[in-house]
Amino acid sequence: MCPASSFLRNSWPLVESVAMEQSPVQFAKTADGLSIAWTQAGNGPLMIMMPALNASLSGSWIHFPDWFQEVTRHFTVVQYDGRGHGLSSRDLSADLTMSDLGLDLEAVVSQQGQGAFILYASGGTTHVALRYAAAHPERVQALVLNTCAVANASWGMTYWRALPSENFEYFRETLLLPGLTVEERKEWIERSRTVSTFHDYDIYSRVLMDGVIEDVLPQVQTPALVIHQTWRTTLPREESMRVAASLPNGRFALDSATSYYPDPTTVQVIVDFVAQTSPVSSAPAAESGQALAIGLLSQREVEVLGLVAQGKTSQEIAAELVISPFTVNRHISNIYSKIGAANRAEAASFATRHGIA
Repeated sequence: MCPASSFLRNSWPLVESVAMEQSPVQFAKTADGLSIAWTQAGNGPLMIMMPALNASLSGSWIHFPDWFQEVTRHFTVVQYDGRGHGLSSRDLSADLTMSDLGLDLEAVVSQQGQGAFILYASGGTTHVALRYAAAHPERVQALVLNTCAVANASWGMTYWRALPSENFEYFRETLLLPGLTVEERKEWIERSRTVSTFHDYDIYSRVLMDGVIEDVLPQVQTPALVIHQTWRTTLPREESMRVAASLPNGRFALDSATSYYPDPTTVQVIVDFVAQTSPVSSAPAAESGQALAIGLLSQREVEVLGLVAQGKTSQEIAAELVISPFTVNRHISNIYSKIGAANRAEAASFATRHGIA
């Protein structure tokens, strides 16, 4: 990958095109009453992308457009702000637990219907993803884990806990990618100040850094691709390798990107890995294909398909389901892809044949 400075400058023209494909921010309510901001973009199988520590929706899309441009070519990406970050509820309680962070994920998952999905996580939040996959193997088709450790303390307690406590502003500056211009550094720092307060960072990071996942790893039957980014010198690759080796269906890959997200070329590795996790049916070909198509539809997509079969417009469907027309069209696009329909007439015919209408 090119140096960070040219990477960001060359990517600015893409930001607008990526953002136009991203749906408006929506909010999910957690079981303990907090609001979690989420958004989606792209086409294809559903991938829920968990938040990284001290990161937000808006900053991710602005600073890493190449990654999002590529990943949304293959997947419908749902990304959210964890509690205490971005547009989600702030002012965290001091008694926060890892289970509470799981409530954020569950709230977002509940908005996506009943179908299976790919779960992506990086750094400390991989522990939340692994615990969710162990508890809900029927929901998680595949795990993609970016640079992780069995014990999150392996990332370095001095850097992630002691340094922010001593000088939070300086800590945020150390998170900047190398090679940025003065103006790029200034803009990144200004945006980082809106991500989280020290109060929320301190509580959230304490929960993550205390995380140990050794007892959970053998219980995770979901196929998992563990990617290690070689530039992250604060965590040796052996830590990610240990996670992969401890998972019953774990695989390992190296990534050379000098960025917080993998190199866009690594997306193809993820696509190939996910393709190998697709369920295989022994039913006759026609029946198997139709059953698989129905099974891939989320509950919301089934609702939208039924209304399409009734001849309703996107505006009418949006009003009935209390969602935006943009979201309706996104669902319709995903439905076409999953059932092999070219237009509304073919989708309506499919719905009638399968009793959805």
